[in-house]
Amino acid sequence: MMLAFVASGSLFALSCWKLPMAVIRPGDYATVEYVTVAVLQRTLSIGASLVLLAAILSAAAPAATLRR
Repeated sequence: MMLAFVASGSLFALSCWKLPMAVIRPGDYATVEYVTVAVLQRTLSIGASLVLLAAILSAAAPAATLRR
């Protein structure tokens, strides 16, 4: 469960950092992919990480109520 939580957080953080870079393109920064593909990929990654976080929290919630 902890590894899934860390994976969700790192996917979210990396995508949130790279999305503005793909949109704004500061300096001479150029994505490896086409810009449209990079923006779509980062946006879907943010969504997937949030879905993964919700799944982890819903899986952890029943276990926490059983311990009480």
